[in-house]
Amino acid sequence: MATLYDFGGYCTRDDIQCADGTIIRKGCFAHNDGDTVSLFYNHSHNNKRDLVGNVLLELRGDGMYAYGSLNPKHPDFDLVKSQIEHGDLPALSIFANHLHRRGND
Repeated sequence: MATLYDFGGYCTRDDIQCADGTIIRKGCFAHNDGDTVSLFYNHSHNNKRDLVGNVLLELRGDGMYAYGSLNPKHPDFDLVKSQIEHGDLPALSIFANHLHRRGND
């Protein structure tokens, strides 16, 4: 499956605190298994230029995995792809929203 995509990686891991302090609990996004959602560069959701592609979500036993596809017509395609290939980008953002919170959970 990953050969059809530019990269793959976890977009959420169960019961691990995210950079913003939120803890995504097991099964939180189970209903999104198989969905394709937008991929944003630099965790920026306010600038349409930062929408660089999409990811196919796959629910796994320890979190949600993402198969990423960059938009080859995006003006920064070569830059973003080379940063991913080189390991320069430590995380990705799919702009999970409409979350129901209980404290940090």
